Amino acid sequence: MPESIGEPVLCDFGNAVYGTKINDDDAYPDIYRCPEVMLHLPWSYSADIWNVGAMVSGHFPRAKIGP
Repeated sequence: MPESIGEPVLCDFGNAVYGTKINDDDAYPDIYRCPEVMLHLPWSYSADIWNVGAMVSGHFPRAKIGP
């Protein structure tokens, strides 16, 4: 165990792909998948933003997200 806890870091490069490539492969755990990935449509950076938002909302279920 570390002696102290620092700033949180989000990282997972297990399925990293180039950002210049449009993807249509399955990605992310089912619970966090964006609509494009579920429907097997081309996806890019927006899928990552959806994934982070889904994870954050899962950890803070009472937080208001959106307007």
